[in-house]
Amino acid sequence: MFQSAPTVGVLEYIEQQKLSRVLLARLEDITLRIKTASAWEIWLDQHEIKAKRYRRIITEGALTGGLLAQGIPR
Repeated sequence: MFQSAPTVGVLEYIEQQKLSRVLLARLEDITLRIKTASAWEIWLDQHEIKAKRYRRIITEGALTGGLLAQGIPR
C-alpha cells in the first residue's frame, strides 16, 4: 500500500525538478492512499497527468513522501 501527503521535502523535490507551477499547485493539498501500481496509473490519468516526465517526477515525489511519512530520513 502507498500512502503519502505532500510534505515540505516532497514539494521541494518536485519544485527542484521544475514541475509546472500550475500542476504543483494542484498537488499541494492532496493526500493519497493507493494500494496498487495500476491504481496509481489510474490516479495519474484521472488527474490528466499525461507527460512521461511529469508522471516520473510526481511518482518519485509520492514515493519520497511515503518514506518520509514512515520516518525514513532524506
